[in-house]
Amino acid sequence: VRTSHMNLIRSWVGVSAFNQEARRAMLKACVDISRVREDLADIVNFAIEELIRQKYELPAFSALLRGARTARAAVNRGYYTRIAKALDPVVKQQINQLFERLPESRRTGWDVIKSEPRQPTVKEIRRFVEHMSWLRAQAGEGNPLAGVPAVKLDRFFAEGRSLNAARMSELTEHKRY
Repeated sequence: VRTSHMNLIRSWVGVSAFNQEARRAMLKACVDISRVREDLADIVNFAIEELIRQKYELPAFSALLRGARTARAAVNRGYYTRIAKALDPVVKQQINQLFERLPESRRTGWDVIKSEPRQPTVKEIRRFVEHMSWLRAQAGEGNPLAGVPAVKLDRFFAEGRSLNAARMSELTEHKRY
């Protein structure tokens, strides 16, 4: 009885049951939007819109959220790998050295990179200009970030900024770069 009622309601509303084809459409929509968006709510909303456009009934919210998380993680891993492949081995070695303690110091190169400028005095501005020159020298040749959307770069930068040198060195190699 329940199945026949559900079929009648679906035909009345004009939607198809959520099945493997609908799941594939949902995941494709999640991957597509994950390339340019980072927020899970945006990804879930886009997937809902796509399912509605294709006239499928909506799955449980947990299925939508799981699909959005999976798609976002896969897309981000793709960007991490792409960036890592674009880096020269010498630059990768320089990056790895940032997580080691500097000679005669308690700080790492990673701490130095993350340091904020102090009060804008002539001496501090001079130090900050030197710091920026040093950062440019660390970047190496080319632009390994070319083609990565700004919203993704912002997320990657925020994530890197929140981690200390020990946590950064624990990350998988492709994510660290």
